[in-house]
Amino acid sequence: MAITKQEILAFALHCYDKGEKVALATVINTYGSSPQPVSSMLVIREDGHCLGSVSSGCVEGSVIESALSLMEEESRDFEVLTFSSEQSSPLQVALTCGGEIEILLELLNTALKAGIIAQKIGTLENRQGGAILTNLQNGQKAFYENTEKLIQSHPNLEYENYTYSALIQAEEASYFLEILQPKPKLLLIGAVHIAQSLAAMAKVSDFDVEIIDPRAVFATHERFPDDKLICDWPDEILSSHHLNASTALICLSHDMKIDDRALAIALDSACFYIGALGSRKSHEKRLCRLKQEYGFSDMVLQRVNGPVGLDIHAVSTQEIAISILAAVVKARRSRG
Repeated sequence: MAITKQEILAFALHCYDKGEKVALATVINTYGSSPQPVSSMLVIREDGHCLGSVSSGCVEGSVIESALSLMEEESRDFEVLTFSSEQSSPLQVALTCGGEIEILLELLNTALKAGIIAQKIGTLENRQGGAILTNLQNGQKAFYENTEKLIQSHPNLEYENYTYSALIQAEEASYFLEILQPKPKLLLIGAVHIAQSLAAMAKVSDFDVEIIDPRAVFATHERFPDDKLICDWPDEILSSHHLNASTALICLSHDMKIDDRALAIALDSACFYIGALGSRKSHEKRLCRLKQEYGFSDMVLQRVNGPVGLDIHAVSTQEIAISILAAVVKARRSRG
């Protein structure tokens, strides 16, 4: 199972609370091909032990060395490191992917920074949004509950899309803006065979997964021993869920009494992906029912992806699960 951001941050906070020296390395900018995306993190303890990744192994050794050196200094507590595929000297570390990355390396050495990390952990765990702005001239940081408050406090930021973290410029300084987005959630309607494979793959891909099915013969812990399983009707459960832009919903039950209710609720939400298993013919019938019984327009019904999944000529249950997860990931990464 992949290490979560919360676990990486919690490790940093634990080291700080114990009085140990600790540094946090964060990818703040990438050019071309890069091994890890912006906001990827690596925590380094004073004994060299680390958790997380900023380059999948390419430059971690150099980042750790820089972190340990920074811990020994008294004149500064942060710096920006740049790595590219070109080496100016035989001793310089180079990226093998052909791109370039910039990494913010900073010591976790004040109560203010620790408090911001605690806020960040809470935001991620509670599936909320937020933003952290770091001044790259003086290292000062500030946490904002939402981008509206950030924009009010910094109207001169030259940035158009507050959906993604980025290195941005203002009149007085350059900043790293980290946008905190809730961990993506995948809701599977129908505790069927495909759901078993899809749930396992989605969790490896860092999705929170919930499976909803009112049919007790399917919704058993013997079949889903490691998954969050809810044996109830979707409309009874989803009405209390916060279906937001970090949520994807896939109907797999093959039972229109179950699937249609879930789709109707999802279509009234901000879910970033909605899909339903079935043939093209059954999907056309499904859309007709949703239009007639729930009053959805043709434009709204276009949000339902059916047959669900990318067309990879999948045959087996596992291949179908791969095609569905690939479609969800593509939709998530294509937003903005």
